[in-house]
Amino acid sequence: PLRAEWFLRWSADVCVSESEMGPPGWREPLDCVRASELCNQNSQCSSRYRIMRQCLSGGDKERSAMLASRECQGALEVLQESPLYDCRCKRGMKKELQCLQNFWSIHMGLTEGKRRRQEGLSEAAAS
Repeated sequence: PLRAEWFLRWSADVCVSESEMGPPGWREPLDCVRASELCNQNSQCSSRYRIMRQCLSGGDKERSAMLASRECQGALEVLQESPLYDCRCKRGMKKELQCLQNFWSIHMGLTEGKRRRQEGLSEAAAS
C-alpha cells in the first residue's frame, strides 16, 4: 500500500513537470468563457475585444470594410496575444453558448483578417 501511494505521488509529479515542458511560449488553452473573463480583467485586452466585436457587427460588406480598418487590425494583433486566441469550447459544457459566442467573435475576425491580407497580397502580385 505504501509503494502504491508513493508511485501515485511520483507519477502525478512527473505529469505536472512533463506538461510544463512544452515549447517556449506554449500555454494550455482555456475555455473561451474563462479566457473572456481574463481578458476583461486587462484594460488593453478588454478594449480591443470590444473593438473586435464592433468590427464584426453588421452585414458582410460592412464587416469587410470594418475589418480592413487600422483599428480593427490593431485589435486583432493584440487579441492574438491574449488567452482568447487559443481558447476552446467543449460540447455540453456549462455556458456552452456563451463559450461559442466568445470563440467565434475572435476567430471570425482572425479568419476574415487572414482572407483580406491574402487578397491584398494576390492583388499586389498581380499588378
